[in-house]
Amino acid sequence: YLYDDKGNKYIDFFAGVSVMNCGHCNKEILDATIKQMQRLQHTTVIYLTEEMLNLAERLSKVLPGNLRRSFFCCTGSEANEGAMLLARLYTGKKEFIALNNGLHGRTYLTMSATAIPMWRADPELSPVFHFASNVWDENLNTEDAARESLKSIE
Repeated sequence: YLYDDKGNKYIDFFAGVSVMNCGHCNKEILDATIKQMQRLQHTTVIYLTEEMLNLAERLSKVLPGNLRRSFFCCTGSEANEGAMLLARLYTGKKEFIALNNGLHGRTYLTMSATAIPMWRADPELSPVFHFASNVWDENLNTEDAARESLKSIE
């Protein structure tokens, strides 16, 4: 929970735009963070850490194909931008399909993919077909919800 200066208790649905989904001051996460900071306080992707190597090895064992390389990013924006660039290089196409009302990052390319007007960058940079209005509040089962979402791109 998040508390204001008067002691009022709030559930924070916005903190860090979705990155605080485990709650404020979660003891298990705090303990793990303190333990890690006692070993290494600052990480970056310009040099390797033991944890990065372990994760890369674990990913190569569970993901399909013959994964021989991993590319780590510091933010979700970078990860999405990288995925979009790789998709363009692989397919030769510029168009994307993106979730309606989804914020995909704060880099120029990812901001061009959002349908949210206040966050939208250059729509010409990345032609995007937006779909999937939120239908989960309509008490639909998974299959019907997927069918309803796909109607917008038919």
